[in-house]
Amino acid sequence: LNCRSVLMQVAAKTDRDDLITHNINPIVDTGNHGIQIDGNETLNGAYTDLSSAHIARTLTYIRYRVDTYTETLKFELNDVYLWRTWNEYVSNKILTPIKAGGGLQWFRVSMGRDTTTAEEIAQRIVRGVIEVQFSQDAEVFLLDYVVYSSAEDNANF
Repeated sequence: LNCRSVLMQVAAKTDRDDLITHNINPIVDTGNHGIQIDGNETLNGAYTDLSSAHIARTLTYIRYRVDTYTETLKFELNDVYLWRTWNEYVSNKILTPIKAGGGLQWFRVSMGRDTTTAEEIAQRIVRGVIEVQFSQDAEVFLLDYVVYSSAEDNANF
């Protein structure tokens, strides 16, 4: 399907369904019931759960929230306290509310010796891993995070 213009009218629901199979979400003005968006598709052509808009949107939200929080830890000591703090914040403040709202089926958060090598710890680098499975989907997504020591940022000055 090669669309170069906006369709102002889609005659039948079957025509709208055909658009959805081509990753196009028809926007319909139903009159008395307002504007309705049919479909839940993204432009991701790969065979993945990321083709669903609600999953792509939620994963982007998770990534943003964890990135923002992780950035605040770059001046902290790379120790068990940092690992526990990151694990608890990401689990309790970010992922648990999403799961409670029905957005996640399952998640696991790890940071510390099980995600970081001894050499990386010696270099003051720590890695975190988040695994999430969205409700009603089988695919598990892995998000990797790295907290570098503050000395890394100053090495280029």
